[in-house]
Amino acid sequence: MLAVVALVGCGTKEESVAKEPAGTSQQPPPKEIVEIVVEDFVGTYDVEASEWGPARLVFLENGVGEYHNTATLGSEVITIKWKIVKKGFVKWECRISGQPFSAVYRHNPDGSITGGMGTFKKIKSPKEAPSKSVEIANSAKVIEAAIRKAAKKPTGELTKADLAKVTNLGLSNTKIPDTGLKDVAKLQQLTNLNLDGTKITDAGLKDV
Repeated sequence: MLAVVALVGCGTKEESVAKEPAGTSQQPPPKEIVEIVVEDFVGTYDVEASEWGPARLVFLENGVGEYHNTATLGSEVITIKWKIVKKGFVKWECRISGQPFSAVYRHNPDGSITGGMGTFKKIKSPKEAPSKSVEIANSAKVIEAAIRKAAKKPTGELTKADLAKVTNLGLSNTKIPDTGLKDVAKLQQLTNLNLDGTKITDAGLKDV
């Protein structure tokens, strides 16, 4: 019987298979290289003049974000991963139609970023709430970290044998939503689950 403590309410090889259009109309990036400070860089960036159509990039502090392009993706939102690769440059990567894609953008003195799709201007504060797809991605990271701690396996692939070792899982004060519990359901030997300080509701507990 699973005991739940809840306070409701409270190394992959990279490959490039997609290329950005070489003829994209854009202003040449300035020669000055601007150091990227994560706290200032995160936020939402939009581009309007692009051969790929209007697009949006969202960068969050935990290295994930979103790519929106209504011209090529419609209403679909792609979850991305991003990181600073060298002074003044950030790389973001994702999968589009099942294929890996990555791009490197330069951080400009005016706070915009420039790459193959043009210059994206920052339009929103980094304090904006993440959308559903990013929230799910964040929850998955939090839960995986908790599982690894319980299984005493900080790195490497988590096997069925590793998951079978997890009988107690602490997720208190992680603020994960109901959608995050779907990753907990695979822990067949779980007997104690601490959800104090999360966003889990009674409806979400049905997935466990």
